[in-house]
Amino acid sequence: MERVQPGDIIVSYNISRIVRHFEERVVIQVDLTTRGIWIGTIQDSITTADENAGARFYRRMMLANGAFHSETTGEQIHTGLKRARKKRMRLGRPPALAPEREQEPRNIYARTRSIRATAREMNVSQGTVNKTLELDAGPVGGMG
Repeated sequence: MERVQPGDIIVSYNISRIVRHFEERVVIQVDLTTRGIWIGTIQDSITTADENAGARFYRRMMLANGAFHSETTGEQIHTGLKRARKKRMRLGRPPALAPEREQEPRNIYARTRSIRATAREMNVSQGTVNKTLELDAGPVGGMG
């Protein structure tokens, strides 16, 4: 923002990509406009260089619309997560080991007594081995 000069135009896909929060967008837009720097959008084909009443109205509507979408996105995410939990869907990253392989690290570790060797033999991370072993007897091998 410090490198742009009067007469430059900052082009963005849409106005909501410039900053996330409505209030900040307004402050940045006013700051840039007063410095003679324009903002243009590809999606809406608008620019702050247009100074007629229609262009100003449209820019304000796009700012408000962007703010609305930014604020409702969080609500939509929480609603979706709540719905998924209600359906008892598994959320997050899938487990590194399939349930049928959970005994493997225990058997290999019993033989090797080394988390590193167990992980290498199974082609998984040391953390995955340690997590599986922690289920049995707390932190193993000083990791944890």
